[in-house]
Amino acid sequence: MGSHADDQNTDVIRRMFASLSAGDYDEMAARFAEDIEFDLPYARQGSLAPFVGRGPVKDLLTGVFDGSFDRFAIEVDTTYPGADGETIVVEYRSNGTYKHDGSTYANRYVGIFRVRAGAIVFWREYHNPEAVTSAIS
Repeated sequence: MGSHADDQNTDVIRRMFASLSAGDYDEMAARFAEDIEFDLPYARQGSLAPFVGRGPVKDLLTGVFDGSFDRFAIEVDTTYPGADGETIVVEYRSNGTYKHDGSTYANRYVGIFRVRAGAIVFWREYHNPEAVTSAIS
């Protein structure tokens, strides 16, 4: 059975994804610590990851989702709380529709998060890079 901190951390992640899915990027970013670190190890070559700071992370995500998709939703599948009370591993999936041609984008992810004092301080996301490549080719 999870602890109260585990439940709070899961809630922060779920609310952040709900805000992102709704296109409410201000509310999404309100879940980030001022010094959040966001890392995408499988991002395209030449990306500037990791991104540090609430503003840069919000700008990155807003640009990607608002710029590329008519619709984009993320759903949490499973969470695995860490023993330290801050770390949580999350399995999630996305489903979206590209603006440029109406095609569907879907992917699965594993994210490692650290939540401190109700704010996300760290987010490292692993995703299927083949889904990204096939969607943009």
